[in-house]
Amino acid sequence: MSDGQDDADDRPPTSPASGARRGSPGSGSASIIIPVRTAPDDETRRHRRRRTLAVGGGLAVALLAGAVLVTRPHRAPPTTARSGSTTVAAAPPVPTAPPATVATRDSTPAPTPPPPARPPATAAEARAGVVAAVAAYAAAISSGDADAIARAYPTLSADDRAAWRGFLADARDVRARLVARSVRRVGDDRAESAVSGTYSYRIGTPSRRVRSTVRFRGSFARDTTGAWVLSDVR
Repeated sequence: MSDGQDDADDRPPTSPASGARRGSPGSGSASIIIPVRTAPDDETRRHRRRRTLAVGGGLAVALLAGAVLVTRPHRAPPTTARSGSTTVAAAPPVPTAPPATVATRDSTPAPTPPPPARPPATAAEARAGVVAAVAAYAAAISSGDADAIARAYPTLSADDRAAWRGFLADARDVRARLVARSVRRVGDDRAESAVSGTYSYRIGTPSRRVRSTVRFRGSFARDTTGAWVLSDVR
C-alpha cells in the first residue's frame, strides 16, 4: 500500500468503469453518479505515516524485548529439597576441619629387666647337687658315649674327649661306680668333693674283665638352670 491511498483503495470498484456516468443520454432515467477517487491531501498522508511508524515502532520494541528475553543467559535455580509441603533451600557445604594428629607410641619393646639375683646355695643344697653330679658322670661313662661324658663334664678338654673315645672303642660292657665324699661348699655356686669308686670293663680277645680303682678330687659348679655339674678333675 502506498502513502497516497486510503482504506477505500483496498476494496474492488463497484462498477467496471469507475468515474463514468451510466445511462444513455436523453433516456429520461435518473443518472447514477459513481464517486470518483481523489488523491489524499498532504495532511492525510502525514497522519497515515505517523500511524505506520507508531505501529511499526511498537512491533519493533516488542520484538527487541523478546530477543533480549531469549538471549539472556540461563541461570540454574538453587537446589532445593522438599520436606513435606515446605520447600527448604539446600545449605551450602560446610568446610571440615583437618583431622587431628594423633601421637603414636613407640613400638620398641622395653628391655627385659634382669632376673633377680639368685640366693647362694646352702651347704645342704651344695651336697645334694654334688652327689647328683657324680651320679650323672658315672652314668655317662657306663653308657659308653663320649658325648654323654662331655655333657656331664662340660669343661672336658678336646684331648681328654679323644682319649675317652679311644678307650670306649676298645672296651665293652663298661661299668662305673663313683661316690662323692666330704662335700664342701667353697662359694655361692661352687663346691668341692673327694670322689672314689671303680671302673670295670671287658677288653681283648678273648675278652677279659678288667677292674680298676679310681680316686680324684673334683670341683663342681651350679649352672644357670640350677643344676650342678663336674667342672674340674685333679
